[in-house]
Amino acid sequence: MIKRKKVLVFIMSLIVLLLLFSMVVVYRGKNVVPFNFKVTYLEESSEKIPANFNDVKILFLTDIEYGSLFTEQHLSKLKTTINSLDVDIVLFGGDLFDKNYAPVSSDVDLLTDLLSSIKAPLGKFAILGDFDISTETREILVKKVLNDSNFELITSEMKLYNNPTGYIILGGDSYACNTIKQVSLDSYSIVILHGTDTYKNIPPHVNLILSGHTHDKQVNFFSKANYKFGKTKNLYRSRGIGLTEFDYRIFSSPEIVVITLKTK
Repeated sequence: MIKRKKVLVFIMSLIVLLLLFSMVVVYRGKNVVPFNFKVTYLEESSEKIPANFNDVKILFLTDIEYGSLFTEQHLSKLKTTINSLDVDIVLFGGDLFDKNYAPVSSDVDLLTDLLSSIKAPLGKFAILGDFDISTETREILVKKVLNDSNFELITSEMKLYNNPTGYIILGGDSYACNTIKQVSLDSYSIVILHGTDTYKNIPPHVNLILSGHTHDKQVNFFSKANYKFGKTKNLYRSRGIGLTEFDYRIFSSPEIVVITLKTK
């Protein structure tokens, strides 16, 4: 009888602990984690990287999805985090506003202020995500915000210079466009995708592919192996920044990526 009571007490204690743990995880997922923007630092080395690009830092951010779930409070913390970083190039992977959110003029001002505040001496570049092209009106608005914030929309392969001679190749494929057919072989190349639907069509010699879109499911209790740098060829898939569909993140912190280029 005593042994059975001990077992019962143990089981009840375990249940209580699991309930408490679940409550803490959910609370943090709603009130803490979405405000804690993790900065992931990566290093990319290649013989193709010109000497004048050695130690150049690239900021990759994607899926801001400003709206009813990702609010001005989140944006303020994001701005502080981004502006604490010293980078040379900024790449934006798409989805400025949440899909079903109707931005007002004050929202446009907030996003323009955020993106304009980012300093990048070698340039700021962007592609469009699926939420950015959900309607013609939305696409026009997003393009205006990007343009007013000194972001250049990537529509074809471009050469990015750090002096009159040395350059790297920059390409971008807005959501499911599949516009990238060829990429120069001789130079170091970076391609931005919003999602990975067109990943299989990217030439295999592209040195680095950056994408977002998935949020790492936003709630992820399982392995993130497929999201690790180098696990899938030369792809890094960011967890993104914002919130969509539900206002919490569990085991999937919002992510900003800083990549340092190194010449071999």
